[in-house]
Amino acid sequence: MSTPKKKAAKKAPAKKAARKVAKKTVNKGGRPKKEVDARLVEQLASIGCTMGEIAAAADCSVDTLERRFADVIAKGRENGKTRLRKKQIEVALQGNVSMLIWLGKQILGQAEKVEAKTEHSGQINGTLDPDAKKAVEDWAKNIQRNIKKQRRGGK
Repeated sequence: MSTPKKKAAKKAPAKKAARKVAKKTVNKGGRPKKEVDARLVEQLASIGCTMGEIAAAADCSVDTLERRFADVIAKGRENGKTRLRKKQIEVALQGNVSMLIWLGKQILGQAEKVEAKTEHSGQINGTLDPDAKKAVEDWAKNIQRNIKKQRRGGK
């Protein structure tokens, strides 16, 4: 009699294991995941596309992008910034003065210092006294001279 009890005990765990396997393979419902090309998402993010534009091109919702591809989009955006910065440096080093000035301001924190010196003559009637008129004319000539220098490359 002791033998049949042992056989029954051995069969019970086997049935339990079979049930566990069956539960893992059973579809719990819901929609299958939408197939989205991660490379396409990254490329579009790298050229500055909006989330809506990427979603339209990938044929999915913005929510899907935010939920499943946030890291891919962030990587694409950073790669795009890197490529743009590299191109700006190349253009600047080829002698583009405007780009050199702009990058100096953006990256190096450089700024044009404009000093304005004003003197009030005391007149309120809208006409300038001769000294103030000469100061304004000198100031305008100085600005024109500086603009010409910058256009010639600072000579």
